[in-house]
Amino acid sequence: MTPWSRIIERTVDGVVILDMSAGWVALADSPASLLGTIEQLIDQGRVHIVVNLGEVPSVDSDGLGEIVRGFNDAREAGGRLVLCGVAAHLRELLATTKLD
Repeated sequence: MTPWSRIIERTVDGVVILDMSAGWVALADSPASLLGTIEQLIDQGRVHIVVNLGEVPSVDSDGLGEIVRGFNDAREAGGRLVLCGVAAHLRELLATTKLD
């Protein structure tokens, strides 16, 4: 699998948006760690986060695990992590696992 090559961070109205580059999300091999980025943001007090998966065609189990952990970490810090641009099959998986 080819992991994403980078995470582009931008802020709009106090909300951090993480734009994921095109490719499969295989975080164990990725040079860019989604969870590491989320943890850094939370440590900085930036707890309202959107992960834009609009250019990501699929997410493997490692990627899903990082998304879930980031969601929980943001919630525990009093914030919220939201996904946008989610591919249809990933939306179905999230609904099946009650993570939607």
